[in-house]
Amino acid sequence: MKKEVLTDQTMRYLSIPISIQGDLCTVSIYSDNRKSYEFQIPVLPDAGESYTYDFMAYLPISPDYWGKLSLEGDFTEAFAAAVDTAATAGASRTESRNRPHIHFAPDTGWMNDPNGLIYHDGVYHMYFQYNPFHVEWGNMSWGHAVSTDLLHWTQCDAVLYPDEEGVIFSGSAIENHQGLLGLPQETLLYFYTCVGEASEWSRENPCVQKLAYSTDDGYTLHKSMTVVPPLSQENRDPKVFWHEASEAYIMCMWLEDNDFAILRSQNLEQWELTQRLCLDKGFECPNLFELKTPSGESRWFLWTADGYYYAGSFNGREFTTDGIRREAWCGQTLYAAQIFSGINDRVVMIPWFRTSVRDQKYRGVMGIPRELYLEEKFGNVRLCMRPVQEYMERRTLLHRTSIMELFQNAILEGGTYTYATEYRVQGDCAIEVLVMCSSKALVTWDLFGTHIHYEGESGMLSVDKVRKMAMRENRTEECRIETDEFYIGANAAMISMIMDTNLLEIGCGYDKIYAAELEMMERTSNIRVTSNALCSVEVYAL
Repeated sequence: MKKEVLTDQTMRYLSIPISIQGDLCTVSIYSDNRKSYEFQIPVLPDAGESYTYDFMAYLPISPDYWGKLSLEGDFTEAFAAAVDTAATAGASRTESRNRPHIHFAPDTGWMNDPNGLIYHDGVYHMYFQYNPFHVEWGNMSWGHAVSTDLLHWTQCDAVLYPDEEGVIFSGSAIENHQGLLGLPQETLLYFYTCVGEASEWSRENPCVQKLAYSTDDGYTLHKSMTVVPPLSQENRDPKVFWHEASEAYIMCMWLEDNDFAILRSQNLEQWELTQRLCLDKGFECPNLFELKTPSGESRWFLWTADGYYYAGSFNGREFTTDGIRREAWCGQTLYAAQIFSGINDRVVMIPWFRTSVRDQKYRGVMGIPRELYLEEKFGNVRLCMRPVQEYMERRTLLHRTSIMELFQNAILEGGTYTYATEYRVQGDCAIEVLVMCSSKALVTWDLFGTHIHYEGESGMLSVDKVRKMAMRENRTEECRIETDEFYIGANAAMISMIMDTNLLEIGCGYDKIYAAELEMMERTSNIRVTSNALCSVEVYAL
C-alpha cells in the first residue's frame, strides 16, 4: 500500500501511530522518489474506520524533505489514515504514570545503551540507543536528551536514524578542540558503529565505525565518513578520547568474543591498530580511563559492558592489565555504562538500567549518574562509585535518627539488643535511606513491602522482591517472592538505598552497586530499619 503526505516549513514532524500489539510491518519512506528511511513498525489489522494506537512517534522532517513524502509497505488503510504531520512533537510524558524522578526514561519507545555522553557549554548531552517505533529492540537510532544537573532531563529530537548503509549502534562524542577535519574547534564529533546486517535495506554492508558531527551544539548531527573499516565481523562501540601524555586520539572498541582493540590517530581520519587484547569475560562497550589515587598516583582502568573492569597501565599504545577481573555491579540489571567527555575535573558514568514494559509506552531507563574515584583503605586502593555531587546537593533531609535515640528505644530479646526506627514518607518523590553502622552489623530494611537484609561480616545482601502474578478466577491477585542474593562487600560502614518509584539502587561503601526493578508498591507502610548494632539512619527526598 502507498500513502502520500504533503509537507512544508510549518510541518516539522511526520507523526506515525504505534500499536505495540500489532505485527511488524516494513514501512519505507520516500522523498522525490528516493528512499530515505525504512522502519519496522507494529501495525494492527483493520478493525473499522478508526485506528487504535498506544502513542505517536514523531519523525523530524528537515527542509530536505519539504514537498511530497510517500510511505510504502504492507500496512492497512486505517494505519495509513492515522499517519499525519505535526508542527510540534506531542507531549506524552504527562500521560504516563509512575515515571521515575531521577532516572531518565524516554517519553515513549525502547531505550538501551547510553551513547555520545558529552558536557558542552554548560549542558550535559546524553544520546542513547533508541527505537522510537516500538517498546522492543529494533530500528536502532540515537535518541537525545539534555540536562544541566545530570538528574532532570529533557528529551529532544532523535539525531541519527538508520539508512541504506545500516542501523546505528553505540558510540561516543568529543569536542573538536584541535580544529581537525576542516571543522571549527567548537564542533562536536561523534564516532559510532554502523551495522549493515541488522537491516534488510543494508544487508550487504559490513559493520564499520563512522563519524558524524554537529555545528549547532549537539542538536543536529550530520553523517560523514567511515573512519575504521571492519576489523572483525561484529566490531563495534568506539570510545574515543584525547590522550594528553602521548598527544594522540585513542579509540577503544570491542571486536569479538572477549577481544578488544586499541587504535591511535593524529588526525581522526586514519587510525592505527596498536593493540588487540583479550579480557576475562569482557564483552562490548569499553571505557578506557585514568584515575588518581589519594596520594596522586595514576591508575588506568578498562571497563566493559557487564561492569567487569580491569586495572593496569596505559602508555598511549597498549593497556597492560594486572590480570584481575573485578565486578562493579551485582547481577545483570545495569549494563553498557559510558563515561562523559568534556568534564575535566571528575569521571562521571551513566549505565543503562534494564526494565520491563511497565506503562506500555516506554521501556528502559538510565541508572543514577555516578562519579568514579579511588579510595585507599588498609593499604589497598579500590574503585568507588558515589552518586554525583549534583545529587548530594539536591537531596533534602527528611528524617534523622541518632545513635542515642536508637539506644533509648532498644529492645532486649534473648540476650541481644535490637535497635529499630521507622519513618513515613509523604508525597511522591525519590527517596534515599542512608545507614551508618558498625562494620559487622546485621541490618534489615522494610521499604514499602520490600525486605532487604545486609550481613556485614559476610558481605552478603539479600533482597526479597515481590512479583505479582496473573489474576485468578476469584479476582484475587497472586504474588510470589523472588530473592536476590549477592556478595556486595563486607564490613561496610555506610549503606545507601535509593528508591525511585519502583527502581532500587543499593551501595555498600559505593565500591559495588546492586540495582533492581521492583513491583510497583503503594507507599502505605513506613520505612523501617532494624539492626543488631547501634547505627544512625537518615532519610532524604529528591
